[in-house]
Amino acid sequence: MDGPVIKAAKQALETGDVNPVLIWVLKKDETEIRNAFQKTLAVRKLSPEAKELADMYFFETLVRIHRAGEGEPYTGLTCCRDLVLPFPLQTRRLSMANWNPSIKSSQNKYMRVFTKN
Repeated sequence: MDGPVIKAAKQALETGDVNPVLIWVLKKDETEIRNAFQKTLAVRKLSPEAKELADMYFFETLVRIHRAGEGEPYTGLTCCRDLVLPFPLQTRRLSMANWNPSIKSSQNKYMRVFTKN
């Protein structure tokens, strides 16, 4: 569990600030995330076991709602390092990063490799 949504969730729980995770959900879902966050913070204080269980509840709730906002099903928490994105999705993600010159340079190298005949 090391994707950007989970990283934001861990940061939110460490700081007690829900805002880092709200960028990952639709506006209409923010109240549900805020409520889950408050419940998680309350339960985390009870014991180390409760903290672990509460964190997992928050991670799963956040990812489920995030995926629903993308129109995708929730299939559980995964380790994003092991995922291989389909080429069109990789290209889309790279093209969204055009604002950063170092990423654009990497994108150009990447595209040259995959567009050679």
